[in-house]
Amino acid sequence: MPHHNSLVRRCYRAALYLCPPAFRQEFGREMLQDFDEARAEVAPRPRRAEWAVNARMGFDLGRTAVVQWLRTGWPLILAGAVIAPVPGVVAVLGLMPRDIFVFPVGEGDREVVGLVLLATVVVVLIAATIILAHWMTPPVPIRSRRR
Repeated sequence: MPHHNSLVRRCYRAALYLCPPAFRQEFGREMLQDFDEARAEVAPRPRRAEWAVNARMGFDLGRTAVVQWLRTGWPLILAGAVIAPVPGVVAVLGLMPRDIFVFPVGEGDREVVGLVLLATVVVVLIAATIILAHWMTPPVPIRSRRR
């Protein structure tokens, strides 16, 4: 049996946090046990076989994490949150007069306008992330303490 505090085992256990929480709680212990058993099988073999098992288990964990996140629906929600505003922005830009985005002639002014636009985009992305996270996070039940 491999040493339970080995670096590879700790890395695998940490990588389990890439999976959705509900999946990790249900199957995490079994996946870690399977990892330990697979490493125990190749322990007497050469080091190359051990690395092959580690790579195969790591690849399988990565694939599992991607599939499980796709099953939760979060990527679809995120894509919808990013793509949904695009038609509205295009429509608003199409209705605006063409000369509204005339930039000042000076080179220094162009840099300032560029920085302001960049800062605006960053603030909008942060606000959208906060709103989406707040909207998608389930409420925490309030537990009353009984004495």
